[in-house]
Amino acid sequence: MKEYNITIPNYTDFEKQLQNERDFFKYMQMLNEAKYEYLIIITAGDTPAGPLFTPNHAAAMMNALGLKINMLQAYRQPYIAVINRGNVVYEQTLMDLTKALKVNADFGDKKLLIYSGGFECTDEYGYKAVLKINDDCFYGGRGYNFFVFNAKYNYLVDQYACETFELEEPEFPLYKPFAEAEKIYSAIGKNSVEGGGYCILPLFNSPIPFSEKSLKARANVTPREIYL
Repeated sequence: MKEYNITIPNYTDFEKQLQNERDFFKYMQMLNEAKYEYLIIITAGDTPAGPLFTPNHAAAMMNALGLKINMLQAYRQPYIAVINRGNVVYEQTLMDLTKALKVNADFGDKKLLIYSGGFECTDEYGYKAVLKINDDCFYGGRGYNFFVFNAKYNYLVDQYACETFELEEPEFPLYKPFAEAEKIYSAIGKNSVEGGGYCILPLFNSPIPFSEKSLKARANVTPREIYL
């Protein structure tokens, strides 16, 4: 029998609204209004550019979060951005589709890896979008994957993947696991009792403090480090 230790943060009303918001433009507006209280991580999987990512989408994301790189034509390229309390501490893409971007950061006693690979990349994670905390690895979907952390109390608030290429379910353009959290927690409990267990929702049971000075980033072709 596998046991799960699940701690649900005391989400604010704003954070609950964020978890349930599926409209991209409204989501960007909400992040813009509250970005000084959050750590926002963006990593692209498969392709950050596609038919569903319009000039309006690019402008909304750049204006809301203070990003400088227009990814509208960056088909199949890797992309990572880290915005800490409203400050863009890292943003990068690569035109070489065989390469990947990797960002390593120390979060207290935890090691964080943010990964985005070009479409032809043959690294361990290929062209996936990945967020890894110590040995726990979470794969994002195609398009832009957003992870939003409460910067004061250091818990994960929300996650979603914004599809850029093709919608299989047009009524749900954003992957929002936190919107279904209660159902997932219930399923975990049921499966645990029956001797199994499966979870698709990233769960963090301890604080993950973020320090800009600890952030290190490198591209896998020309390894380098930056201290912010």
